[in-house]
Amino acid sequence: MNASNSQDKQSPTILIVDDTPANIGVLVDYLEDHAYRVVVAQDGEEALSRAQFAQPDLILLDVMMPGMDGFETCARLKTMQDVKDIPVIFMTALTDTSDKVKGFGAGGVDYVTKPFQIEEILARIHTHLSLRLMQRQVAEQNLLLQQEITIREQAEQSLLSSYEDLKLSKQQQEQLHQQLLQSEKMASIGQLAAGVAHEINNPIAFVNSNLSALQQYVEEMWSVIDADEQLENTLNEPSDALNKIRQLRAHLDLPFIREDLQHLLGESLEGIQRVRRIVQDLRDFSHVGEIEKQLSNLHHGLDS
Repeated sequence: MNASNSQDKQSPTILIVDDTPANIGVLVDYLEDHAYRVVVAQDGEEALSRAQFAQPDLILLDVMMPGMDGFETCARLKTMQDVKDIPVIFMTALTDTSDKVKGFGAGGVDYVTKPFQIEEILARIHTHLSLRLMQRQVAEQNLLLQQEITIREQAEQSLLSSYEDLKLSKQQQEQLHQQLLQSEKMASIGQLAAGVAHEINNPIAFVNSNLSALQQYVEEMWSVIDADEQLENTLNEPSDALNKIRQLRAHLDLPFIREDLQHLLGESLEGIQRVRRIVQDLRDFSHVGEIEKQLSNLHHGLDS
């Protein structure tokens, strides 16, 4: 009971619960001589409060006490969260097997029969303190193992997440690569379209110009033919030359030629205009020389 503070911190604490002062005196002196720290309670109620306050490493509990006996005291200790794991050794003169079974059922770990041998008590205390120490070490190891498992699971999850991020990044890189290839293809197509449009545009221009001039010349020729017909109708006496011209006109079917020639020239000019529109669409599609993004007419693009 007079041990120093440093010894108290290092020595195991034993709670003795007994209503016989002589038993308490013997046990206290012997246990303190063996470097144990001792706390005493003389009944069940006091034992419950002392156990919660002192948090002993082991409890020596007398069975036969007035009021709350040892079995009930042990059972109530096992319902208290902060002291339920403390080992309890019963001290009793009862030797029936049923009493021992009752004690184990209440939560005790061992029995010491009165009148007890002090060396036996010391041996049993040492055994159960060693067992409790090993239990604590196992619990600590289990806790460390569980923490390690948690850390490894977190690390594994982190690796899986990193792997998924890498897969996503690779997919994004592949998509970007495909987009770059597509852009290069479109740029090449645009350059090709621009070149084709330029090469086609020059001959189309002079063909269109020639057709326009040809149409004008044809109209002028028809005006001359119409004037010739009017002059022919004013002549009273036919001649061999006039008859030959009339036969040639009848053979050529000039009305049909006039009408068909107008259709041919109109269709040719329309075809040239369609080719010119195609060329212009190619030039618009190529956007050669344009670097920055610009607004575009979607309907016009679809039509072209």
